[in-house]
Amino acid sequence: MSDDARAELDALRADLGETVEELAGRADVPARVRARRDEATALARTQLARARATLDDRAPAVAATVREQPGIVAAAAVATVTAAVLVARRRSG
Repeated sequence: MSDDARAELDALRADLGETVEELAGRADVPARVRARRDEATALARTQLARARATLDDRAPAVAATVREQPGIVAAAAVATVTAAVLVARRRSG
């Protein structure tokens, strides 16, 4: 066997090995599901950390507003509940 043929055969084997690995990865559904789950979990944790940081930043200001202007806060709460009830009624028919 010539050196050129041997080199071509080695390249073909390498390509075939890569193809087999790719197909095996696609066929390994449980591993793909785990990978997607891990990605979703990481994203959820990141979003939760951001939400907690935002809450920690804003909580003192909100608490101060509630203490200083309880009437406005109560009115805003009533308006929010009223809007939620109206939206729920429209959606239900």
